[in-house]
Amino acid sequence: RLARWPGRRRSRQTQPRKRTAADKIMPRLSVADALAIHHAIHSTADTVTLADGTVCRIIVSANRCRRCDLPLGMFSSNAKLMAQNMDKDSAAAKRARQGAQITHIIPLGANGQHGTYNWGMIEDGRIAKKC
Repeated sequence: RLARWPGRRRSRQTQPRKRTAADKIMPRLSVADALAIHHAIHSTADTVTLADGTVCRIIVSANRCRRCDLPLGMFSSNAKLMAQNMDKDSAAAKRARQGAQITHIIPLGANGQHGTYNWGMIEDGRIAKKC
């Protein structure tokens, strides 16, 4: 038999913690929403409506690429979707110059800055790389 440690209490059964707004499970960006944004980026549309009714603006970046910034905190991870920059010297840019419609899914950190890893890609209306 083991000796009891002095001052140690037996564990009590605690009540489950009440859920708060901070515990809300955030949805992931759906494939349908990602494809809707992709099609809007590669059209002349100024906005895109997501499945839940949220309207997101399509804007033009300084490098002349169209993009959609998802509202921060709306999904489980922050992201922006951006058309391929055709001025770059990459294989994706070469395909885009040849007519492919390429959109990158760029994960953002909590501060809104993007990293250089785990980018997703939609090419010609299909998910080419998950992030």
